[in-house]
Amino acid sequence: MKKKLFMLLMAMSLVMTACGGSVEEAEAEVEEAVEDAEEALEAAEEALAEAEEAVEETEEAAEEVTEETEAEAEETEAEVAEVEEETEAADETEGFVKGVMTEDGWESEWLGIRYTTPAGITMTSEEDLNEMMGLGQELLSEDFNDLQLKYAELNTVYEMMCISEDQVTNAMVTIEKLPIQMDIDTYIEAFKKTLSQVTTMTYSVVSTDEIITIGDREFTRVECIADYSGVQICQDYCLAIVDDRAVSVTVTYVDEDAAENVLSGFTAY
Repeated sequence: MKKKLFMLLMAMSLVMTACGGSVEEAEAEVEEAVEDAEEALEAAEEALAEAEEAVEETEEAAEEVTEETEAEAEETEAEVAEVEEETEAADETEGFVKGVMTEDGWESEWLGIRYTTPAGITMTSEEDLNEMMGLGQELLSEDFNDLQLKYAELNTVYEMMCISEDQVTNAMVTIEKLPIQMDIDTYIEAFKKTLSQVTTMTYSVVSTDEIITIGDREFTRVECIADYSGVQICQDYCLAIVDDRAVSVTVTYVDEDAAENVLSGFTAY
């Protein structure tokens, strides 16, 4: 608008300063100047509209970029959270990997122990062990690493169990996650206290100082007598600390020869 006014004033100035021209010529010049000014104004308005449209498009593009950036940031945060979760889960294992059932027994690379069933001994199935731990059978179809993470989260893992045909003698390997780091002597004292609190039977600890070797690993044998309604059963708890976990190889028996037979199945990995 200012530009239009300026052009009109210029036209008037030309009229007022014209020398020797007729009124008609002056009017024609004024009209021409006005037309030029209007054309210039129209061009300016079109340019302004284009500029406003360009600004709007720029703002829309900037908004799209912002939304895409926020979406990418959220996706990155989710990926970071997933990695952190996997890292935390991996840290939970502290190197622990549950052993596996084999065609003729069980083995654990982490423990360095393998078990081959002697004559007259039958292995408990992995399905039954999972049921004892409160785990569903669908776990057996999961990825090995995912399955290991689930085992690592448990406070107690039943690695293997075997039993004699007469159902009298059995051996069991369990892994317990320790709440704090402790040595074997401290753990044995805590273990003895736990036995004294059992109400279904009465435990008597016979000895706690014998060191035996299972596979290539040393264990401290805690020899006990369990009295159940007047029936006495021998139970030997062979205990060791590996990483942040307590390992127990428990043998329940009445006859010592039967106990030796079931223990003979353990060898180095």
